[in-house]
Amino acid sequence: MMTKFVRVNDNISTTTAPNMDTSNSMISTTEKYDYDLALTAISGLPTMLPISQDVEATATIKNQGLESCSGSIAVTVSGTEVVTIDVPTIAPDATADIPVTFGLGTTQTGNVDIKMEVTITGQTDGNTADNTATASIEVTETVLAYDHTTPDMYNGNHVIGVDENYNFVAAIPIHITNDDVCSLASR
Repeated sequence: MMTKFVRVNDNISTTTAPNMDTSNSMISTTEKYDYDLALTAISGLPTMLPISQDVEATATIKNQGLESCSGSIAVTVSGTEVVTIDVPTIAPDATADIPVTFGLGTTQTGNVDIKMEVTITGQTDGNTADNTATASIEVTETVLAYDHTTPDMYNGNHVIGVDENYNFVAAIPIHITNDDVCSLASR
């Protein structure tokens, strides 16, 4: 079900009086569905990743509906579903950051398309146009990308540089599994 809200200036009303003078008022309508989860962002995805590494990202889900609801996020890599993650119950107008970890499911290098889609459990989503987000990752043999930092990460514990003994310092850890071999480092 969809509910329509009418906003006159800063007052919300679900009806408008027949003789109401709105010539000096700003009127807008907002449609809200009973159930509407939206996938508003994917963060933490690198642009490059070795074949053997898992992807660790965050999906931001907002409940834009009028009712609390839960659901799941299906993750596909180049058209093949690789994992489904549960989304806990989210209150109306609330947002939840959901950790999403998955393997790439490929043995080929090159670009892969990542698609995440949120669905509601047990109800019909009133607006499915906001349920999907996509991104691309370049799959490599051994190259790691160092590119998902934010300005607030640049502090004494998160730097790349040289310490007082002229040793190279990288304070943001890069995880390399036993199967991976670091064959080249750039500076």
